[in-house]
Amino acid sequence: MKTSEFKVLIVDDEAPARDMMELLIQNHFPEIGQVQKANGVEMAKEVLNQFDPDLIFLDVEMGDQSGFELLDQIQAKSCQVIFVTAHDQYAIRALRASAVDYLLKPVVLEDFKRAVNKALKHSVAPTSEIIPADLKGLMSQMNQKELTKIGVPDIHGLQMVEIDDIVRCKADDNYTYLYLKDGNRITASRSLSHYEKELKNHGFLRVHHRHLVNLNYIVRYQKGKGGGELEMRDHSCVEVSTRKKPELMKVLRV
Repeated sequence: MKTSEFKVLIVDDEAPARDMMELLIQNHFPEIGQVQKANGVEMAKEVLNQFDPDLIFLDVEMGDQSGFELLDQIQAKSCQVIFVTAHDQYAIRALRASAVDYLLKPVVLEDFKRAVNKALKHSVAPTSEIIPADLKGLMSQMNQKELTKIGVPDIHGLQMVEIDDIVRCKADDNYTYLYLKDGNRITASRSLSHYEKELKNHGFLRVHHRHLVNLNYIVRYQKGKGGGELEMRDHSCVEVSTRKKPELMKVLRV
């Protein structure tokens, strides 16, 4: 394939990040042909219906959505993928094995050039070393529990906590209480929204603006005022909001 025929799609929910990627391509790979951009998963799906990119720069976290939601459609297009993420807690080994490359934000120029050159090399002369592995395999790996512990900042520093030991989390302004299965409570100097994002792939669900629960520790759901309440294995009761009840019922398959 001639590089002038090489087409790129940039998927990122942040406009500056999209524009920066496009500028890097223009400044360092002027031989590349078309570049299109999408601000999220839904827009990317629409673009993919009309546009057959050879390479996609795919942000991992885009608000409430994940770039991995595009994997099936991307695989159907048989295009190459370079994952872009601001969080190195993701399975970097899996990204390396299942994608052309990965980039950590803020993107370093030399890393960017290396990744694009690898994609261009594959487009001209495919080799087994560069052909990306089954992307569904990557999705499966990413859905697994890559982390078993998280660092919880407190007034003394950082405490490492086993994720499976956390029964529930409760918001208190800009702080969060983490309740553990041994009965201990940790006060963390981060918001509940932070832990919702950190633990969403580990079996936790936000059931109220003040409560995040480990689904494995739910004993009983009780109907009642508002969205009802949950009885947890530590004998605590957690209020469920009316807005969050449908999502909870879906997870519990009620």
